Amino acid sequence: MKNILTNLLIVLGIAALLAGGGYACLMYLNEWNKDSFPSAEENTAAVSTVPDNIQSLLATEEGDASIPPESSEDVEVSEGSESSKDADSSDDAEKSEESEESESSEESEIPEGLDKHIESEYDAPSEKDIKVPDAGDGKSGLEDIAAKEETISDEEADKLEDELSYGATGDDFDFDATYYPYYHMLNGKSQNLYRQMYANALEQNTVFKSIENNINRNELNNAFEAMICDHPSIYWIVTGYSARFRPKGNCIEINFEYNSTANNFTASDKNFHDAASEILDKVNNASSDYDKEKAAHYAISEKNLYNLRAPLNQSAYSALVNGETVCAGYARAFQYIMQNAGIPCYYCEGYAGEAHAWNIIKLDDEYYNVDVTWDDIDGDKVCNYEFFNKTDNDFRKDHKRTDLSVYLPPCNGEKYRNLEPEDTEDEKTSDNNTSSLSDYGLSENDIIRDLDTYYKDCYDQILSKGAGTYHIYSAIEGQNAFNVWNEAYKNNLVRDKVLSPVMENFPDATKANISVTAEQIGENRYILDHTITIE
Repeated sequence: MKNILTNLLIVLGIAALLAGGGYACLMYLNEWNKDSFPSAEENTAAVSTVPDNIQSLLATEEGDASIPPESSEDVEVSEGSESSKDADSSDDAEKSEESEESESSEESEIPEGLDKHIESEYDAPSEKDIKVPDAGDGKSGLEDIAAKEETISDEEADKLEDELSYGATGDDFDFDATYYPYYHMLNGKSQNLYRQMYANALEQNTVFKSIENNINRNELNNAFEAMICDHPSIYWIVTGYSARFRPKGNCIEINFEYNSTANNFTASDKNFHDAASEILDKVNNASSDYDKEKAAHYAISEKNLYNLRAPLNQSAYSALVNGETVCAGYARAFQYIMQNAGIPCYYCEGYAGEAHAWNIIKLDDEYYNVDVTWDDIDGDKVCNYEFFNKTDNDFRKDHKRTDLSVYLPPCNGEKYRNLEPEDTEDEKTSDNNTSSLSDYGLSENDIIRDLDTYYKDCYDQILSKGAGTYHIYSAIEGQNAFNVWNEAYKNNLVRDKVLSPVMENFPDATKANISVTAEQIGENRYILDHTITIE
């Protein structure tokens, strides 16, 4: 079979964008010989996939499972330096005493039940400086943990200790710090209690004996908070508990309450997983973690209306199934979807004029704040991106972390910050009648932001259509992405990464042409219209 490629002509049209939203073409012309092409094998584009060790929580019969740990190591926290105890002078001794007193004071401020070496790197703003914007006005609704506590006599406690069982102990559970940071904030004793409470919640046990009989009120509260912050999947538990304590403060009995979804749990669980799967299908079709995040942000916003009176509004169920919720429901639904897409995402509690919840997400080893509640627009538009992938400094004016959330990683990411216009008409045509994604058969999930994805997209489209003359379309977003794309054409990278691998599949072809023009369809979005000829 002949494999002669005598001429390969690349005609490149780079958009010279006009102020009115139209475009013009700048053409490049080059000639290439077959020998100038590397093999297709050397140029296979990388495809972003979910890591093999990430298992979807939707696949489990129990309704939840811990994501397998990437390693068995706990979160590493560096200890503060200590003053020397062997100082020769009295001045040094005084300094040592002052240092020890300071460290002791700092340790005493660590909430009970937490690892004694835990440190917060979060720079909290002053609560008095918090100003709620119009987007967040009246859109909070986070409820505090409802703890009902009772002190009983030692005689009653002894009787309960004989009568009650531990229920499920959760001894076999292990939680990866990458996905479950709150568990790793706790000391060993509180981690034991966390695992027990989580295991009993999975089995929907209502009453059980504390596995740690020297747990006090504050330690129990912090262990419970850690558990519900880590696990949006246990949507059937009410965010509260009741407990009985000995006169000296040691916990004996723990009682859980479950919401209405537990009354017919089989039907409720099917509704929950079906609704979550519908969103996850859209999310997992996206090519990168950023695109998956954006798809989840869009889908949850599209599905929901903010309603302070929405039933089950502190749970992910309210947002994923019912479509009406408050900040807690938005945040837990977003956390659940991202966890199942293999992307670390945390539930964050704080103050935003009143008690409020949002998320922290990890992308490429950087952390960002995301507030889906405030980005959701209950009107003509689906959502904004004013509170999407922001730093702690961005959030200082209207968000302040509280409670255990201050120990979550600080958010200083820049790579995925401000990539979206904060106020956007999603896929709507503008007043100057420019095109939309749908005009080209594309959707939000098709937007491309990196070259490897672009190369792979072009390669796949050309192979699917075969020889002949036709058009293929791609959408890119961001001025930086446009500039990088432009440079890739100028430097012949498209020849190496797309055309050479493509032509390996057409051994009888003697000529290939590709011309491309770019049309701006929004502030930072471009449609790339490629004319392909293979003959």
